[in-house]
Amino acid sequence: MSEKYWNALWEEVKSGCTCVTLDVYGKSHKTVCICTRHPETPTIPIITPLSNFVYTLRLPSRIPALLTEFLEVMLFVIQPLSNTAVYTNPNAVKEQAQEHSAHAAHLREIFDPALIYQEIKHKVFDPSGLFTHIGETLKHHCAPMRDRAVEELVQFAQQPGIEAFRAFRTCLELLELMKLDIANHQLTQLRPWLLRNTGVFEVKAFKLRFGADSSLHNTREWLHSARDSLLARKKPIPHPSYPSLLDYHLFAAFLAHKQPIFISSDVTDLASHDPVAIFLSTGDTLSGQVPSGAPQLRGH
Repeated sequence: MSEKYWNALWEEVKSGCTCVTLDVYGKSHKTVCICTRHPETPTIPIITPLSNFVYTLRLPSRIPALLTEFLEVMLFVIQPLSNTAVYTNPNAVKEQAQEHSAHAAHLREIFDPALIYQEIKHKVFDPSGLFTHIGETLKHHCAPMRDRAVEELVQFAQQPGIEAFRAFRTCLELLELMKLDIANHQLTQLRPWLLRNTGVFEVKAFKLRFGADSSLHNTREWLHSARDSLLARKKPIPHPSYPSLLDYHLFAAFLAHKQPIFISSDVTDLASHDPVAIFLSTGDTLSGQVPSGAPQLRGH
């Protein structure tokens, strides 16, 4: 589906055609262009029947939506410090947040979706200078390991003619990687705040849902009972992940040593401790455990 979108977008950039041919069952057919009948790009789809079972749609331009989304993604990536209050030391990131706002204002000045669309439509758009500025801005925010990708992006935009338009796709793919880098970095920075506040939040949410007089007594009793029942079993337990059957005693001992979030010497730790805090203390991130070579971000 992604490739079909980019191919259709590329065809529009080259020829201005937004036509797509389908049958009555919604299956794609070889495109029969009707742009000569409807030369102006419509604001709503225009349907032209070709036979009893096949028709062509002249669609509105895809480019304005792409340009608007492209700008929004860039602004999202370079302004991750929108809420400095949750940081361990908010004053330490205020200067960076101000710098990010300045970069965002600069991008809004140089990237005007409406103007760029008109330039593309009249075949006068030159992305080389635009992506040079974008690359300089992204280098202030990306991890050092992404520098090479930014440089390749800028070089890609220097190509002659409309080939340089493909730089938009390359840049969006790079921005997606940067979003993940920033999310992992922020999770590391926010860990102290989450450790302090997650337990309080969970208690408030629990009492809001079950009432102010509610408690975890029944939950603890149920967990104690389940644990005692498992320990009392003399035969291994059938389990789809363990073809050779699961020995709860060995499994509990292993997890107690390896991963206290799941089980320590007592399963009821899940009811008496904050599981999110335990999880965060192990160093896990959105994409798994933080590797020794995890990217370190600049400007965040």
